[in-house]
This record gives sequence, structure tokens and C-alpha cells, in this order.
Amino acid sequence: MRITPAGRPEYAHGAHAGKRIRRRRFAHDGGMQRVNTSQSGPVIADHIRRKVIYEGLELEEVGIDLADVTDDVRLFEEDGLNLDSIDALEIVAGVQREFGLSLPNVDQAFIDEHCSTVGRLASMVADRSRANSAPGGAAAGAAPRPESEPGSEPGPDGAAARTGSAAGS
Repeated sequence: MRITPAGRPEYAHGAHAGKRIRRRRFAHDGGMQRVNTSQSGPVIADHIRRKVIYEGLELEEVGIDLADVTDDVRLFEEDGLNLDSIDALEIVAGVQREFGLSLPNVDQAFIDEHCSTVGRLASMVADRSRANSAPGGAAAGAAPRPESEPGSEPGPDGAAARTGSAAGS
């Protein structure tokens, strides 16, 4: 990143070198309608492409066209859109908000596995939505928390740990 003589930050390297860094803003509208995730994958992918990525990250301002945001374009690689880690977090937040999902353990491995392309994001949203609508409603990959027994306290991993000895105290 570098600062122009006019005092504006701009990208110093990569596919967007010399383009102004935009102030990112996701308008939080409590009355926003969520997308019906029972619809097909292409509908979900199109919503992610348009609302979450293109409009949410204001890609038009850095010279990226909506046509450049395809299902299989790499979002975080130089030969793709070359988005950064802040963009990754904003995409995750946008997906959670737009689709009403909770993605609790977002780390680099999660982003690499589920957020590398629009197609992978759409698949993850569809899978999690199906899991949430299935009986029990547990999100995919979420393990149920073990219930505490009388005389036990939660351990460091959230599992119940016995506080008394088995021989009786």
C-alpha cells in the first residue's frame, strides 16, 4: 500500500497496483431479506457473486467487472481477483448475514477450503443450509456439546470433566 500525493491509499503491487483502496462498508440493514437457500446452487452462487462479493466489496471502484467474478475464478490468487485477507473476512461476514448462517470456526484452513471460489462458497452455503434444515438442525461439521453431569465442571475443551474421584470422596 502507498499513499498518493492527494493523501489517498492505493495498492502498491499485484493486479490492482495503482488503484485506489476503497473504504469497505457493508450496510447492516436489520430488515434485509435473506436469500431462500432452498433454491438451486446457481441462484445461491449468483447472489454471492453480485451482493456479497461485487457490491459488498465495491469491486467496481477498483476496476473489476461483474463478468470477471465467475464461479471458478480464484478469489485470493494473483491470477484471479487477488483479494486480500480483509476481503476474505468481509466475504464470510456477508455470507453469514445474507444467508442467515453461523460459521463459528473461520480460520485460514476454512477460507482455503470453502472460500477460494464463488462455486465453493455456494456449495458450502447449500450444504450448511441443508444441514440446518435437517432434523436436529446442527450445522455441518458442528459437534454437539456434551452435557454436564451432576458433580462435573466443563474442561478446557468444553467437555464435562469429573471433579470428584471415582473411588468416592
